[in-house]
Amino acid sequence: MQNMQTQGLAKMILDSNYPVFICGAGISYGAAPLAKDVHEGILSAAAYIAASDKENFSFSKAAQALKHAEKDYLTLEMLVSGLLYRVPALREALNQLYDNIFWLKKVNRSNRALAEVVCAKKLPVILTANFDDGLFSSLDSLIANYQLVTDSNVEGKKPPDVGENSFTPAICAYHGTVYKRDIGETISRPTSMTARELAHPFMPAMAEYMMEVFERADKIFFIGHRGEDFYDMNVCISSYINSNNSEKNKFFCVPHRGDIRSVSEFFIKDLGPQSIIILNDSDDEWLADVCDFISGVETKKTSLDNVRADQVEAKLVELARNSLSEGDMKVAARQCQAFLDDIRYGVLAVWSITEHYRLESLALSQSEISAFGRPPEDMRYFSIPILNLLAYQKGYQKFRDELRRKNLSPDQVAHVLVDGVRLFFDLHIFAENCRSIAEKLENCRSISKTAERGIDIACCLLMTAIAYDYMGLIAMRFKDSPMRFVDEEPYLSGMCDANSLFTKSVAVAEEAGQKLSNEKHLAISSSDEYLKGLGELVAWEIWAIAPEENRLRLDEISLLDRVKGFQEVIEKRINLMKSEAEKGEGNTAFSVAGHAAQCSQRISELMRLIGFGRNKEDGVPDFSELDGLLDTPEIVRKAEEWAEICLKIGKEKSSHKNFRFMAAYDALILAALSHQGGEGRAKELLKEAETYADGDKNCTKRLDQLRTRLNPLV
Repeated sequence: MQNMQTQGLAKMILDSNYPVFICGAGISYGAAPLAKDVHEGILSAAAYIAASDKENFSFSKAAQALKHAEKDYLTLEMLVSGLLYRVPALREALNQLYDNIFWLKKVNRSNRALAEVVCAKKLPVILTANFDDGLFSSLDSLIANYQLVTDSNVEGKKPPDVGENSFTPAICAYHGTVYKRDIGETISRPTSMTARELAHPFMPAMAEYMMEVFERADKIFFIGHRGEDFYDMNVCISSYINSNNSEKNKFFCVPHRGDIRSVSEFFIKDLGPQSIIILNDSDDEWLADVCDFISGVETKKTSLDNVRADQVEAKLVELARNSLSEGDMKVAARQCQAFLDDIRYGVLAVWSITEHYRLESLALSQSEISAFGRPPEDMRYFSIPILNLLAYQKGYQKFRDELRRKNLSPDQVAHVLVDGVRLFFDLHIFAENCRSIAEKLENCRSISKTAERGIDIACCLLMTAIAYDYMGLIAMRFKDSPMRFVDEEPYLSGMCDANSLFTKSVAVAEEAGQKLSNEKHLAISSSDEYLKGLGELVAWEIWAIAPEENRLRLDEISLLDRVKGFQEVIEKRINLMKSEAEKGEGNTAFSVAGHAAQCSQRISELMRLIGFGRNKEDGVPDFSELDGLLDTPEIVRKAEEWAEICLKIGKEKSSHKNFRFMAAYDALILAALSHQGGEGRAKELLKEAETYADGDKNCTKRLDQLRTRLNPLV
């Protein structure tokens, strides 16, 4: 053992009745900084590929990109995301690179020491974010008896019962790995590597397994894990401790080499500072030291054999050459140049900011949204202080929540409205600045070669669209406020036209999408695939839907226009959901469940619009006012189909209950009541909704609304 602190931690683990490890890259990589080396290697490979187009390439550009890439916000996932959107032809090469990364790295002492702990049955359960060839090979060489739990086989699994001497330890690879029974019970490469695709919640069966592990454990240790799984593990832990606050005392975090800066705020905020265990004198092999003490087996010291950046570069370039023709390599070279420019200008920084807005528009929590990095405070996109957008987002949320408070005095309402006016004009200035930069880029090609870089204009326009949308939301709150003070100020009233602002937001977002077509010449074979990738990076399509949904909620929109508009936006969201869900298990982003939840609310609103509540005598919705104007039976049929899709995706892709799915049940109940003899089906749907809501306060609150639909029938 290296020191008394490390030995004390090992004893603490041994004294536990049911200790559990939650492991991150610190286990898989032997606590070595693999990500940084891969990060640099991928960037230098992109620069090397770009250099094949000697006529246009500048090595100083590559050097500048590498310098900009040192910014903390540019995570490996974000880097690879940007590269895939810019150079889609490299997807297969990047997939193969991930297959080879662990081949470049030898089995390390941490792998071996942890495998000895498994053999000694000292840890009933190990939850690991990464289950790589090093750990797998170590377990295999020791002929270790363990059960591997993954998304593919978790259904029906239970954590081991340590009361039985013959128990088999479980290693649960909760994301990043898929168990492949059809190829000799081996493991596959990480299933996703882009920031959006990486962020997907636990399957319900995996979430249930985690909860059972937490229940059985008396001490749970984060080992070599930063605690930044905001979209799955952290959600599960928060749900667990919220049901029993005292249980947070069983969680502990051991930062690598005692560096508390490597730990996310989750531990301090949700688990408390007492959960941090600092090993001041530990070295890179502290993890192996702890495991040796636990197992009683002394593993040999090893020299860490990190994956070097030059190895990653050489491998990725080789794979690209093998998978692309000479002509395709030349196009890929130009695409890599564009990607290096993206980093230099700050496109990925803009993406990290607008991604927060995209996810917030899907009603995801701030803890989930914060899974995406953010640029440093002084970051500017051309002259635009892009981080201000996050401040405006939080400012709007505060304004909205304060205005919703009950029993506000007139003075308090006035103060809130003044804050809203201030925020409105801040957003107005921001929007005008973004629009102005877009126009300058359009008219001055020397700034960013706009003939080739439509993405720069598109990013500026998208931020303009976001600002307009939030201005529209504030204007909508002004109109609904008790004082209606905006109507008394002609200048302010003219600016605060929510309908106009939402309409402008949609138009500007669509304009952003059009500007991306400037880069068609960078496509290899199909411009659709390339431009679709850029569209996902800019996310203009979302911002052509979100403000239109907000506009349709305005009272001045005619009933007919609202019904037709809701049908159109629902259809668009359904298509986005289907496209996302078709990627397959383990590859769908957690935003697909957000789309489904948001879409559920829209479908319910649509059904209420066309049904006008219900006839008091028999509970059947009345569609008569729209007879001859709309094909209401067809709308009802489509609404049922859409609601079923939303519920299916929500139950499959969301590991925790979302009260917005109760709106899908509301739509289905209204639809059932519109059919002759549909009361029985409506009652069945209510029971399904009650089963779904069981144990969730927010869902349960909304059951009363569903029951009122059936009151005349009960």
